Formats: sequence, C-alpha cells, structure tokens
Amino acid sequence: MQKTIRGCSVHVVSICDVRNQEDQMKELRCKDLKKGCRYVARGRTIRSIMKKIKKHARMKHEIERISAAMTRKARVAIHAV
Repeated sequence: MQKTIRGCSVHVVSICDVRNQEDQMKELRCKDLKKGCRYVARGRTIRSIMKKIKKHARMKHEIERISAAMTRKARVAIHAV
C-alpha cells in the first residue's frame, strides 16, 4: 500500500504481508551452486531448505562439510516460488 507522509511516497507493509512472506514456499536449485545438477530443495523455511541441500550435497556430491562461503551463496540463491 502506498501512502504519502510529509510529501514522500512510502510503501507500507503490514504484519500480514510479512507473515505471508514467511509462509511462502521457497526453493534452492543445486545448479545455482554446482553446474549440471538438477536437484531442487523446497520448503517453507530457509532452515528446512538448508537441511535438505546439505543432505543432498553429502549423498550425491560426496561433500561432507559445506564451507561458510558456500552456505552464504546457498542462502542468497534461495527464492520464493
């Protein structure tokens, strides 16, 4: 919702908008991190997606430990669907 406050146009976000974004389904495509992989992790929370992608990395790519840099890259690549 747009409102004007002291001559400035401001986008107002309600608590319902924020809750809806938190509830929204999200995904992470492994190919965004490792070329050629078609796995997609989906979930409602970043935590659940990261858990799935870590398990996938261990099982399919034989990656035992995901670095902090890769974790940051993965978190950035998560998007709403």
